[in-house]
Amino acid sequence: MKINILNKKGLIKYYQWNEEKNVGDTLTKPLIEFFLNKPTIWVPHQTSSKLLGAGSLIQLAVRRNDWVWGTGLIWDKKVRLPPHKILALRGKLTAKNINADCNIFGDTGLLMSLVYNPQVEKVSKLGIIEHFVDEGLYKGPGLRISVRQDWKDVVTQIKSCEEILSSSLHGLVLADSYGIKCKRIKLSDNLAGGDFKFKDYLSGTNRQNFEEPFDLQTIQLNLKNVLLSAFN
Repeated sequence: MKINILNKKGLIKYYQWNEEKNVGDTLTKPLIEFFLNKPTIWVPHQTSSKLLGAGSLIQLAVRRNDWVWGTGLIWDKKVRLPPHKILALRGKLTAKNINADCNIFGDTGLLMSLVYNPQVEKVSKLGIIEHFVDEGLYKGPGLRISVRQDWKDVVTQIKSCEEILSSSLHGLVLADSYGIKCKRIKLSDNLAGGDFKFKDYLSGTNRQNFEEPFDLQTIQLNLKNVLLSAFN
């Protein structure tokens, strides 16, 4: 099924959530532009024939003839979707809940180390990333890394740490992408969807917890190739 996700000017239509400034919701644009080498244009989630990448967007944003690339659900609920094209899903729990036949898994944020990978000196033993709903709740030591910063600043600060503790999923995804030891911390019950997206992400990397090793290079290769193959 060939789907055209270009607008009349040849720009790639994509959607990422933008109601709060949050690093995990800013990764899709640089990823598309890097791997496809084409300009992009943000469109509202109601738009059809667009690309969805990083984020828990499926229940909100999938419309007819969309491309779904490493995206996931936010809730552990069954969802019926209009006709669309699945390139990859974040995890196996999302695949089960949307009844999808998918064999490529992984959050597209895992590709960021292929896009931007500066040399950074280690200056902190521990970095702390709070989800924006948890801001100010962590009281222990460590370098505070705000998810409201530009993604390049977040990456640089993550790379400056030996270990990351994060209540933000994409804090963990980015740490995984750059090979930084990481653990999830739960600071509140304020996060939409609770534990689901963390479990879903782990299922897509064939792990039970964040301390386990996983095959990052294969996941990166699969996510990259499925996008290039679909577009060409």
